[in-house]
Amino acid sequence: KIDARKHRRRPMVRVGAEADAGPDSSAGSVWDSLVDAFVQAHMKHNVYLELHMRALDAGEAALVQAEGFVGCGATTLDLQRTWERSLRANERAEEALLEAWASLVAAGERAQLAFEAERLPARVLAALPLPTGAAEDEAPCESFTLLAQQAHSVAVARADQALWPLVEQVVALGELASFQQQELIARKLRSVGEVEVPAL
Repeated sequence: KIDARKHRRRPMVRVGAEADAGPDSSAGSVWDSLVDAFVQAHMKHNVYLELHMRALDAGEAALVQAEGFVGCGATTLDLQRTWERSLRANERAEEALLEAWASLVAAGERAQLAFEAERLPARVLAALPLPTGAAEDEAPCESFTLLAQQAHSVAVARADQALWPLVEQVVALGELASFQQQELIARKLRSVGEVEVPAL
């Protein structure tokens, strides 16, 4: 079981041309395409959050205007314009939510493909270089058992370091999917597709 509290958050960055020199250069392109999908999903989600906040502000302004109208502090035209702005703000937020959901579905499909068909985690680990002599520095050469244990510990630490950004993004994918699904239900919006979160 992964304990996220023990890990410092690290961004999942593109490897670009650096992967070309590795033993499995195609894994780098798979990694980069997954990064691009996650970045797009996060960007669309942030756009929705921004427009959602603007819609809330517009709705609050409309309520204030309505109270002013009741108290004879606003005209009918002012009230109408304020409510129209509120409605337009909500429409823009709903459009942004649908776009964010579509982007999230696409990111989930890309992650599923990378995990299952393209075996990205296994390929990343297979291409992971281990530091020469790292285990020997911690365990005496005379003790093969200690040397093997230390080598295993070093390998696990390197694997954790390499894959943790990917794990974080998959966890975030599930959290975003849960949040956006609740928003879709609350707004009574129909959406296409489901977000498939790869099993860790």
